[in-house]
Amino acid sequence: FRAFANNGLAGFTTLVEFGPSVYAGIWSAVFFDENGQMFAYEEVSNSIYLIDTSTGNRLRLATGTDEGGFSDGTSCRGGTPFALSGFGGNIYVDQDASDIKDGLEVNLGGGIRVDLYSDNATPNDLSDDGFISTVDTDPDGTYAFVGLPAGATYRLEVDVNDADLPPGAQIGTSNPLVGVKADSGAFTVSYDFGFDPQFSDLSITKQAFRAGTTSPVTTAVEGDIIDWVISVTNDGPGSPSGVKVIEKIPSGFEYVSDTAPATGDFFDPDTGLWFVDEILSQATETLTIRVRVTAGADHTNVAEIVASSLPDLDSDPNSGIKVDDLSDGQPDDDEDSVTITLRTGNRILSGTLILDTGVGGGTAHDGIRTGAEIGSALNSVTLLDSGGALLAAPRILADGSWSYVLDDAYSGDLTIAGVPGPTYLPISEAPGAV
Repeated sequence: FRAFANNGLAGFTTLVEFGPSVYAGIWSAVFFDENGQMFAYEEVSNSIYLIDTSTGNRLRLATGTDEGGFSDGTSCRGGTPFALSGFGGNIYVDQDASDIKDGLEVNLGGGIRVDLYSDNATPNDLSDDGFISTVDTDPDGTYAFVGLPAGATYRLEVDVNDADLPPGAQIGTSNPLVGVKADSGAFTVSYDFGFDPQFSDLSITKQAFRAGTTSPVTTAVEGDIIDWVISVTNDGPGSPSGVKVIEKIPSGFEYVSDTAPATGDFFDPDTGLWFVDEILSQATETLTIRVRVTAGADHTNVAEIVASSLPDLDSDPNSGIKVDDLSDGQPDDDEDSVTITLRTGNRILSGTLILDTGVGGGTAHDGIRTGAEIGSALNSVTLLDSGGALLAAPRILADGSWSYVLDDAYSGDLTIAGVPGPTYLPISEAPGAV
């Protein structure tokens, strides 16, 4: 049993029993060293053991010759009879199947169980091994056992069915490791367990730029053209297929175009589905979606990875954006969003696209709506800044009219151009005062 010394103060304390009720063998000398380590001597085997005062598990340290009698001595706070050491290692993804952890190979996460056994000096005979203790990996995928006598040999074994391993994880290196030894009083970190690369580490980023540029956008007015650039990166060892992203266009924007091919990794603007499919290890797939800013209520756009053929190291595609995927309090890297603030201003540009045919007594090709000439929404207007970059493409109403609120801070030249639709030709214009 063990008891708390109550810091040397008089009073009651609780006795705590540990270990089995009966140890096999004949136990005589029991003593503690200066570090509080408990040792015991077994007469039949003439062996000295280190006893874990929490679990009662024993570790054989050494075996001597028969002294011809009983060793019944006890001591307290004596010197440590054996140098204490320790060892540890990594639980990692063995990307190149080399069975050796290389510098770029990543560790798995925390909570993976590793068991430690005394091999009783018979490394190849597991039947006589005695369980000592267990540890779980830290969040960085490392584990450690400390306070072990240097010179003894052990068996290490990772629990390949641990729930904290990614689904389908397969051990790729030797398990268990036998004959493990801490060679000196120093702590040794060299006993690693590698798993085959069957995992991905997908992350997504989303940015908003002025159309055709790399100038970030945080505010806009109705009619502005914005490029959303969505990138999915795989930092994991595996290459998942069937990767899907939902990029639903909210009410404050209107779809114009995208850079996805018509087949393969397509984008459907109606459902918001971007079918990325396979992403190789260390690769990035990028999609650009061009939209027009409208007066709708929602100007926050969200992109989220929703499907993958491989489990992910730090997120769950099956969890929505409002759910902490791993319940770890950390931002999930499989989702991102951009919010555009809608501006208002006092400088309004407006006009009308007309079919300048002279019908109904009007004058053809004069750039002015006369007679029975009608407006048309089958053509469009673009506004270019002083550098020729696309600034806006206002929505054309059914009667051909359009308007655009120019940013009060804008001071450069502005080009307004009519863009003919299919089967139409530009024929006239009548610029007004700006």
